Amino acid sequence: MREILKYFKEEYFFGLMVLIHLIPLFQGPFLPTMDGAAHLYNSNLILQELYGNETVSQFFSMNSEWVPNWSGHFILAFFNSFLPGYLAEKIFLLIYFIGLPYAFRYFLKTLQPDGNAYLLSYFILPFCYSFMMLMGFYNFSIAILFFFLSAAYWIQNRDQLSWKKTIILGLLLLSTYFSHLVVFGLLIFVLFVHLLLSVVSKNMKEAFSVRTFFLDLWQTSWKLVLASVIPLLLAASYFFSRSENTDVNYLEFRELVDWLKNLRPLIMYHEEIEGSKTIKMVYLFAILFVVGMFSKINRIQLDSNSTLSTQVKSFFNQLFHFNDLWLGLSLFVLYLYFKLPDGAQGAGFISVRLGYIFYLFILIWIALQRLPKWFIWFNVICMLYLNYNLNVFYKQNAIDLNKTAIACSELSQEIEPNSIVLPINRSNHWIHGHFSNYLGIDKSMIILENYEASVDYFPLKWNWDDMANTSLGNLKIHEIECLWWPQNNENEKKSVDYVFILGQLNIDNPCDSGLQVELSNSFSLVKNNEFCSLYKLNH
Repeated sequence: MREILKYFKEEYFFGLMVLIHLIPLFQGPFLPTMDGAAHLYNSNLILQELYGNETVSQFFSMNSEWVPNWSGHFILAFFNSFLPGYLAEKIFLLIYFIGLPYAFRYFLKTLQPDGNAYLLSYFILPFCYSFMMLMGFYNFSIAILFFFLSAAYWIQNRDQLSWKKTIILGLLLLSTYFSHLVVFGLLIFVLFVHLLLSVVSKNMKEAFSVRTFFLDLWQTSWKLVLASVIPLLLAASYFFSRSENTDVNYLEFRELVDWLKNLRPLIMYHEEIEGSKTIKMVYLFAILFVVGMFSKINRIQLDSNSTLSTQVKSFFNQLFHFNDLWLGLSLFVLYLYFKLPDGAQGAGFISVRLGYIFYLFILIWIALQRLPKWFIWFNVICMLYLNYNLNVFYKQNAIDLNKTAIACSELSQEIEPNSIVLPINRSNHWIHGHFSNYLGIDKSMIILENYEASVDYFPLKWNWDDMANTSLGNLKIHEIECLWWPQNNENEKKSVDYVFILGQLNIDNPCDSGLQVELSNSFSLVKNNEFCSLYKLNH
């Protein structure tokens, strides 16, 4: 056994686990998510805008404000400029699924170069297939990667931050801002708190002087301030340019507690099936936390000859170590988790995102404790087993969802470039909400369902002034029940060129009966399959 272990390379084993973790990603051309198709479609529209496509410009315009939620789109647009859409998305997801585990591992090694903290990097694997990623929140997900890269880079180079390194740090911070505002805000908070505590720790070892403290603080912080000034100004501009929004919603306290107990940030498709695995992961977190806290207290040495007050002071000085910053940060995020609304200012799923970050910060604190190596490995093996079972479930869902995504994508071959497509969703699957956007990932077309263009924090917006007065054949928008699409009735009237239907129309439904009549009168069926149908306007 010892001979076998002699040739065991832990870093190779970690790489193997990361590769096995990619299996759900390669069950088809896509990893279908709620919003993924919309991001991919809009990345193609960004390219069409850059190419000067007049049809696209009539319906869409670039957002003039430099707001968050951009990075994922431009990364996809870059790869989509020379690769098919499905490959562009595949490479983007590979960057995320490989980059996040290694960024987290790099971060732990930066915090504790000589300890066993890096062994807890295996616990990041289930956090890759999070609720946010499987919903298609690409920008938030890639922001977590930038968070760990930025924080590790700052901690590693804090005392020797040259101008070149300041620029690199500034680019990392800017990338985090353009990915997600909440993650960027937490990153800035973490960096400055870490800086403040490091200066305090340094000065407490010597005779404390207020003048020396502030001098050290300035000498250490001014380049960090310089590196963060541009994204901080952009963030301030974003907040001040928005009016107060009273449309907020809060989750019940009991529901928030239940989410923490079953690790809700990792549950996507089926709460009972996934929850049976994630709740056991919570048990592993709890065991590690208790043992870590016990180990921490057990290491405290008190001088029996000293006075009681001196012993109490010594106890607290040893109890709260610099690494306990991450425990404090996790408690701060936990406070925000219970205090902030789940939705506000057009942003949603705030609670589940904060719950996700809370568990990551707790994991960091646990990793920095002095735990027995055998004990760490025991928990890692347990976690890998649970994670493997989750991946098997994700694999089957990826296979099933790919059938619909491929069916949608294949119908795009029947659509002429620069056509206007009206999508109608009659699918019973809630994840299919934006699957119509798979039509436009490789070809220029106007799909009249684009939720990103309706809000102000994505790269593209609807061009309300110039878009056509679009009708469905001979019917105007107000003449059709239960349907709505963006159009400007002040402009030239123009019928949609194609109607795409995901699922099946129900002629017994008043909303669909009138639509069926107009399709029969003005459109012809081009192609259909098990999942969707495409109709073309008769000329």
